[in-house]
Amino acid sequence: MTQPSSTAPLLFLFYTVAGQLIAAGCAIGAWEATGSMALALILSTLASFLVSHFLKLSTPWKVMNCALPLSIACSLAVPLPSWVFCAPFLALLAIYAPALWTRVPYYPTSRAAYPLILAELPAGQHLTFIDIGCGMGDLLLFLERHRPQGHFVGIEIGFVPFLVSKVKALLYGRGRISVKFQSVYKTPLNEFDFVYTFLSPAAMTQVWAKAYREMKPGSTFITNSFEVPEKPSYQVNIKDHRKGVLFVHRMGERAIREQARTGGPVS
Repeated sequence: MTQPSSTAPLLFLFYTVAGQLIAAGCAIGAWEATGSMALALILSTLASFLVSHFLKLSTPWKVMNCALPLSIACSLAVPLPSWVFCAPFLALLAIYAPALWTRVPYYPTSRAAYPLILAELPAGQHLTFIDIGCGMGDLLLFLERHRPQGHFVGIEIGFVPFLVSKVKALLYGRGRISVKFQSVYKTPLNEFDFVYTFLSPAAMTQVWAKAYREMKPGSTFITNSFEVPEKPSYQVNIKDHRKGVLFVHRMGERAIREQARTGGPVS
């Protein structure tokens, strides 16, 4: 199973610089050999894509790498304000910036996982669900549509994803979604029946400790792809490009098993 690294944003930035240097070298070589600006631009864009693909960068970073040579060429040829060419990269920075201090990169839950998460939520029952790091809010909207008796909460500290998910909840939600600009460490988890996370290896030990300490017996903790220091009740494979896994923890099961084995309460 391939797991995204918690240092991915910094690595992606380093790889981007390396890729652009290679692309610039290709452009200079093509220009000196042929004198064709169009060929130089094509080769530099192709080089950017190939380097990004070889380094297995995420799709947004691939797009950014491919767009950089074109942006530079346009900025030299067209008298437009410089902010026009910087805007897409500032937008990406606004999305990915929290990863620099949280070590949790922006990786949205794949669509293939949605029905598997939905299957964990009982139909026809009142339930509370929280998505820790809800991104753009698409999972919350999907679950609300299929579990109309539930209440769904998303927390997010990326400013742009938070705004997008907040607007989506207001426009397309049915009044059962709450999105908060809030850290998991400031969010009580004892009021939720289901807690879902797709974060990074760097965060899971602390998040699990908080969940284990606060979540009520009988509630469910689901982590996507990244394991915690406890064997799950069971796991579900996700048929997506990441080959991810949902690790499902029924909270309180360990204490129940220990009590059954020893014949007394667990201290």
